[in-house]
Amino acid sequence: MLLSHSPDTVLAHAKVNLMLRIVGRRPEDGYHLLEMINVDVSLADELTIRFSDSSVPIAIKVIGDSPKGTPVSTIENPATSSLGRAFSAFGGAFSVKGAIAVTIKKRIPVGAGLGGGTSDAAALLRWCWNNLLSDTQRADRRSLELFNQTAITVGADVPYSLRGGCAIVTGIGEEVAPLPWKLSGVPIVLVVPPTVVPTPAVFAAFREEQSPFSEQIFNRFCSESSPLPPPGEVVRNDLESVVSSRWPAVGEALTALKSNREGLVAGMTGSGSALFCLAPEWTTNPVAAQKLELLVKNIAPHDAKIIPCYIR
Repeated sequence: MLLSHSPDTVLAHAKVNLMLRIVGRRPEDGYHLLEMINVDVSLADELTIRFSDSSVPIAIKVIGDSPKGTPVSTIENPATSSLGRAFSAFGGAFSVKGAIAVTIKKRIPVGAGLGGGTSDAAALLRWCWNNLLSDTQRADRRSLELFNQTAITVGADVPYSLRGGCAIVTGIGEEVAPLPWKLSGVPIVLVVPPTVVPTPAVFAAFREEQSPFSEQIFNRFCSESSPLPPPGEVVRNDLESVVSSRWPAVGEALTALKSNREGLVAGMTGSGSALFCLAPEWTTNPVAAQKLELLVKNIAPHDAKIIPCYIR
């Protein structure tokens, strides 16, 4: 049985793909092979987790403003929620029985390519590791291996969200290595158009257009001896073209942001709809952060949500 204690509050941070390149497909299942530079940002969902005496393994409650794009009922249903999948997978892997209740304050826009659901699942898995296993279990190398295997079954992006930080991510998203460059504290402004872009539809459209795969470059691009290129040379997303053409709100916002005369660097994260903006040079200067935010607010479409934050 799970022991009772006071609720824990944990943060699940959004992620941004500074670079997303599609370099092939796995022959066994057709999943696309990726090369990505991921960072997590200060924007985060807030999860409050407590043990429960309910007969239901996990109860999920969304509070605050309703997330756009995904019905609250979908997030709160353990069968369709990333939180439900994560808790079920962990319990099955480690034979943990009992019940928990999770209250989630959603701040990460849904259906925007910011990894909110994935990050929520990773935050819950970390909590489960720290609270549902004994010290002896956590010290066992086999437990860690099983934990990592379990994370992949919840979602290909979960291994990155478990680790966070600035990282090189390859494979279908499950291979994570630290980025040799330090970007913590760099201001970044998110621009979220009022539309939801379903990831499966984007990759289907990418295949339909028979877009060519990108050349694999990470072995030389991200080596420890390579200097940090300016943002304009890092930011790239192979899905931008297909999303911009089929989801006009994204295309129009991206065109506006990229047409600026101030050197602003703009790109799309994941499969959209969220866009992000960086200064022309990497900086942690607070004055530059304020200038970036003001510039984006002046350029972005009026109906887009503007979220200033920074790279963690």
